[in-house]
Amino acid sequence: MKGVYFTTYDIRNQSDGVAKKILSQIKCFQDADIDMEIVDANHMPISNYFSLRKKMAKVFSTAYTTGCLYDYLIDKIDLKKIQFVYVRKGYCDMKQIRSLKKIKKINPAIQILMEIPTFPYDQEFGGRRKILAIPRDKKARMYLHKYVDKIVTYSNDKKIFGTPTLRISNGIDYERISLKSSSCHHEGIHLIAVAFLDYWHGYDRLLLGMAKEQELVRKNGLVFHLVGDGRTLASYKQIVKENKLEKHVIFHGRLHGEKLDVVYNECDIGIDTLGRHRVGISYNSTLKGKEYCAKGLPIISGVTTELDSMNCTYYYRVPANDDPISIKEIIQFYHRIYDGKDPKLIAKSIREESEKYFAFPNTFAPIVEYIKKNAVHETFKSYEVPK
Repeated sequence: MKGVYFTTYDIRNQSDGVAKKILSQIKCFQDADIDMEIVDANHMPISNYFSLRKKMAKVFSTAYTTGCLYDYLIDKIDLKKIQFVYVRKGYCDMKQIRSLKKIKKINPAIQILMEIPTFPYDQEFGGRRKILAIPRDKKARMYLHKYVDKIVTYSNDKKIFGTPTLRISNGIDYERISLKSSSCHHEGIHLIAVAFLDYWHGYDRLLLGMAKEQELVRKNGLVFHLVGDGRTLASYKQIVKENKLEKHVIFHGRLHGEKLDVVYNECDIGIDTLGRHRVGISYNSTLKGKEYCAKGLPIISGVTTELDSMNCTYYYRVPANDDPISIKEIIQFYHRIYDGKDPKLIAKSIREESEKYFAFPNTFAPIVEYIKKNAVHETFKSYEVPK
């Protein structure tokens, strides 16, 4: 059996969590004896790509990239010998719809699966991308059901854009993530958030909570480590400055590898997204939450996840609103987890328990099983491609 993995990401970027996830997905296919072709940003005509980026807004260059990669897929790969194409969805436009139609015309038997990492997603974007790209996406997505056999989602939706879904949990490769070391002895309570910072992460809620309850923050030595950058970083720094929280909030910038591990080793609790309600999302299987689990960290989240139904002692969910986060409740959660217990055993227990559910081969198994069952080896089936 042979498949194609299609993405506009550069999977060589090992500091990118999405690239790591894509490689894990490809490995799952390969471990199931599926021969995989990969079409990613490395197949872009480099000169065309960068000259375009200089002249046009990012939203247009993204659409151009997607179009070029579909052209490569159709022109350079023998689709008659391919049983399925797995597409990680970026923006959708009519060029993509026409490309999907061509793929089905070349090989009507081919299965097309499209992964939508976050749904709904319209409110995630602002500025020119929202003004220009979302209307195009809304028009094009109406046609997806004609050519896409299944949509892969981390939401609870049974159908998306009229297409049946395969619902899975976000998973990670536990072998790639080391358990945090608890040999470091530090005073106080250390929180960590690792993200490409955007307003839907909602970390302003935690900062405002710290500002509101500064006496508790100081008394308990609470420190918030923010790792990453992004468009909300400046506003976060402003909150810290205005409320004189410099001793209790550390901005590390982007970190990965050993430098990131050093910060993880100092921390006691991982802070997942606190503002998903701002983009209309009430349930989300977060990737970052799974990484915190693999590190052995308890989690605080502002959105419903799989952990809500698993009765996990190491998980605490705060209300999905814009109120400042209660520092008192964070401190109480910390003491419930750690008081009178060995931090090393706690970290080990969190990792081992979560691995049963969120190790990548387990979470991605339904996709592999579906393909094994439904992808046919004959070149054509006796049905017409929708017009």
